[in-house]
Formats: sequence, C-alpha cells, structure tokens
Amino acid sequence: MEIGRFYFKNSKKMADLQGIRRNITDMALVCTEKQFADLYASDPSLQDKEYVRLDVNQIRGVLCGGVQKGQLQPGSVAVVPNTCSAHYLSFLLCSQPGQLLLFGQKFNVLAQTTINKKTVSTLSVFDVAKESEEAYAMADTLREAVYHFHREQPDDLNYQRLYGLIADLCDVMALELYAHPLFEEKSIFILENWKAVLEKDTTRDKIAIVLSALTDSDSRLRNEIMKAHILIQDVSDYIKQ
Repeated sequence: MEIGRFYFKNSKKMADLQGIRRNITDMALVCTEKQFADLYASDPSLQDKEYVRLDVNQIRGVLCGGVQKGQLQPGSVAVVPNTCSAHYLSFLLCSQPGQLLLFGQKFNVLAQTTINKKTVSTLSVFDVAKESEEAYAMADTLREAVYHFHREQPDDLNYQRLYGLIADLCDVMALELYAHPLFEEKSIFILENWKAVLEKDTTRDKIAIVLSALTDSDSRLRNEIMKAHILIQDVSDYIKQ
C-alpha cells in the first residue's frame, strides 16, 4: 500500500516544538457550504486544492472529517489552508485535542455534537516548522488512508488494528503539541521519534516500517507512546486551561 511521500531529507530538530499558537483563521479560511460553493465557482484554482472537510455532526471516536478536493458535501464545514498543508490541519482537527475543543471541552461526556463555522473559527492551532508540519501531515495521511481501507474491508482485523495504532499515534503527537510542557517535564518525545521512523532509509515496505515502530517491544516510538498514555488525564486538564 503506497501512501504519499515518506522520507524527509536534511530535517532538523525543532528548538521549540510548539511553534507559534494562532487562531485557525490566521492559517486557513473557514467556510460554510454556501461560502465554499461561491468560492469554488469564482476561483478555478480551488478545484485542485486540498482542504479539510468537517462533518457538521461530529461523533466521538469516529473520523468525521478528512482531506479532499472538489465540491463540498452537504452537512459540512470547509477549512481551506493558506499557510500550511490540509493534512496538517486535518491532523490537528481530527486528533484528540481538536476533538476535545470541538466538543466544548466535554469529550468524556458527549457522544456527539454539532459544529458550525463559528465553532471551528474559534479554535487555536500551532504554526510549526515546515519539517515538523510534514511529519504531522504524514501521520494524518496514513491515518486517513488506513481508515478508508478499513471501511472497505471492515472484517479485516489487520486494517482495524493498524488504524487503531496510527490513530493513537496521531492523538498522542497532538497531545504533545498542545501540552508540550507536560511532555517535556516527563522527558517524553513523540514527534522526535516519529521523525526518526520517517527518516529510515530502507527498502522495506513503508507500512511494515510503521507497524514495526508502533508494536516492537524495543521500539523507542512505541515506548514513548506508552509513557504518554499515563499523562492523558493531566493533558486533558492542561488543554482545557
């Protein structure tokens, strides 16, 4: 299964993992269905541009959004990036911190919620270094691709397991981004070890590389993720502040 660009050249460790915290409207245009339809009709270049679609009805634990091109489906909000990639924004919006904020900081209570342009426009996101943005975007690309493979073959336990592992990776990396001081205090480094996985120069199957990094007992990435699970409640409280 071939999914996107996998290796990064000459990547450098970020001095500040979090980058600059901005309102999402500083990095993207948030549109209603009608606004997007008008924009789509007036700007031919938008037909080939990737953007994030968020379902108006968000269900906890379900991937209710993703990256696409073309016309926006009914019952959706469009988030059109202007300073970053669509997959990076999707990574933020579809991972646990983004869901926590979309659900009005009641992620553990509500099973579903309804969002609109105003809801999305109030969210904060991080403007990170390009190499980190690419690493986050690759995780989202994998998550979305495996999710669709899993939906096409719901009885395939391998895809089900792989999706769970990659979704967990995205959640933990997003938590590290939003609550970096807590992770730094405990010396937990998820993004750094995810980058190391992406930078491996090998002829092995790319999915096999990721699966190994997320399951092998001697994998640094796997062990960092396990350490991060202990912080989940503290991180949720931190994000709500």
